[in-house]
Amino acid sequence: MKFDNSFLYHKIKQFIRDEIGKRAENGKELRLESERDMAEDLNVSRFSVNKAISELVAEGYLIKRRGKGVYIPPKEQIDSLENSSQSIVLIIPDTSVYFYGELSREVETIAYERRFKLVLCLIGNDPEKERNILAGIQNQSVKGIIAAPHLSGQNTDLYEKIFASGVPVILINRIHYSMEGLPHIIFDQGEGSYLGALHMMEHGRRHIMYIDDYPDSYLSQLRHKGLEKAVQERGLDLGRMSAIDEDFDTQLIERARDGRMDGIIAYNDLIAIRAMNVLIKSGFHIPAEVAVMGYDNSYNTEIALVPLTSVKFPKQKVARQAFDALMAQMERRGIEMKQVIATELIVRESTLPNEVE
Repeated sequence: MKFDNSFLYHKIKQFIRDEIGKRAENGKELRLESERDMAEDLNVSRFSVNKAISELVAEGYLIKRRGKGVYIPPKEQIDSLENSSQSIVLIIPDTSVYFYGELSREVETIAYERRFKLVLCLIGNDPEKERNILAGIQNQSVKGIIAAPHLSGQNTDLYEKIFASGVPVILINRIHYSMEGLPHIIFDQGEGSYLGALHMMEHGRRHIMYIDDYPDSYLSQLRHKGLEKAVQERGLDLGRMSAIDEDFDTQLIERARDGRMDGIIAYNDLIAIRAMNVLIKSGFHIPAEVAVMGYDNSYNTEIALVPLTSVKFPKQKVARQAFDALMAQMERRGIEMKQVIATELIVRESTLPNEVE
């Protein structure tokens, strides 16, 4: 059978899986043809074949014997695998949050491609719920865990225990500093606010305000540091507010009115849009008097009263890298404990040049 060279490795993997099902015999191991022969037969690269076979070995559908080759297990072993758990657990705060809703769809797509069942666990902002979920996972058969853990770091010990037991774990998007010893893929959180601040200052903004949600949040601190770096390079001062303060709206209006704020960088798009709406209702012009920027590049950015500049996170990339990291752990290959993915500033009307003299 021939395939063109654009045939993706996961489709090669599916082809091999189908062949395993057809050829497996009761009580007998069958030797699989060499990677070279298979690559030539399918007209694909040997690397693609090797990757597909390595994953199937890690999943138990093939047996690799040093110096002898790769074998198809007995049919009864294949049947047992088909009936056993091939689940990947995804732990996230909430799918109603734009970023995590999109991320969960990306992860589900990849899980389906790679023949895994996806178990979705929502922890909200509750570390105790996360702990109960992790405790339950220890007593179940799962292939791996992808998690955006609670930012308090209260459950670092359980993640470490599960990882030490041999269950692949990869933390994504956000981690507490106590989790840096676990495999993790994060975005360069400070880069987005740094680029956003430079963009605003290049267009005349001199009094930038950072608005967070929870001041002690590790993620919020990283974003604040990026912003702080940018304003310090220009010799300017940086203000800071919290959207959870009871008098937030009043403070916001006062600072804009007395000239202490001509630019806002918010922790996320929802906070940015809230700030924008408060200012517009109070008679301020966006962006002429106050420029506003958010984080997440959610769908809200396009439907805001003024289209919102925002930091974009490549969700598909983090989902695929997370799965690749899980597979590397399953196959006992070396992995990078820390992977950092770059972000992108998407400029819209809310931060256009200052038109006020």
